[in-house]
Amino acid sequence: MFLPAVLALFVLPLNAAKAASQGAAGDALQTVFRDGAPGFNSFSGLYLQMTLAIVALSVVLKVFRTIQEGRNNEPLEGMSHAANWATLLLLSSLELFYALAMGKDAAWFCNPYKAGWLWFIPGFVIFAWVVYNQLMCLANILADLQHHSQAEFSWKPGLYSWVGGLVCLVICQFFYQPGMPAVMGLIFLAQLVQAGVIFKNAAPAGGLAQAIIFILVYLIGTFAMAFLLIHFSAMLVFAAVAAIAFMVLGSGDGSYTVKKRERPKEKCPYCGASKNMDGTYNCTCLYVRRKAFKD
Repeated sequence: MFLPAVLALFVLPLNAAKAASQGAAGDALQTVFRDGAPGFNSFSGLYLQMTLAIVALSVVLKVFRTIQEGRNNEPLEGMSHAANWATLLLLSSLELFYALAMGKDAAWFCNPYKAGWLWFIPGFVIFAWVVYNQLMCLANILADLQHHSQAEFSWKPGLYSWVGGLVCLVICQFFYQPGMPAVMGLIFLAQLVQAGVIFKNAAPAGGLAQAIIFILVYLIGTFAMAFLLIHFSAMLVFAAVAAIAFMVLGSGDGSYTVKKRERPKEKCPYCGASKNMDGTYNCTCLYVRRKAFKD
């Protein structure tokens, strides 16, 4: 009984991911990534307001992180702790809503044709800061939740599975696209296992409410973080290509002056001095003395 259950646990998510990537479900998924989800994409006109709200919530998270760093990274307590994880949960939920609403235009602020050539570089820098800040805050908040749950376990394998899975997805995208459903299934399976580990350890020690909060923050936070990293990796590729292009363009001497062609002048065969219009040379070498002696 145990072996079939284990096999089913591994096979069912893979088959579900494979089925979702093919047929009508696969077309619907591609439509969501391209045009946004039905019902959500009607809010795409609020892209600027949602973007500013994401930045504002990121600043609030930075404030909590600064407070925690001032306390030598000791866990936050009471209302500060609750406000911290609630802010992250709100930010992550807004980012997922934003992704479903915007589709492929989610990173519009890094597109010079949409944000403008003067704003897309600041947009890229701000986006990079949001990614880094949210990653650090997510790690801190998960550590605080584990502290308050009074349980000893590790939630890092779930995060590592995201990193490894995203790398494998990128590799499959370029070299073996049929393997992408299997990778997505393994990522989904890893998150289910991690959520089960959190519940199993946090619920008995910290209570059911603490375990549910922990799972919600972990799942929503990591899914939103994965969304940010996917878009940030695309922006990094764009930045690398742009940097290489600038290096290639700047490798020349920058001189495009067309020199006027001049008729080569006759020179003295002995010292290389130029020949004058009257047939004499601007030199006092042996050739001049020989010519004078002959004359």
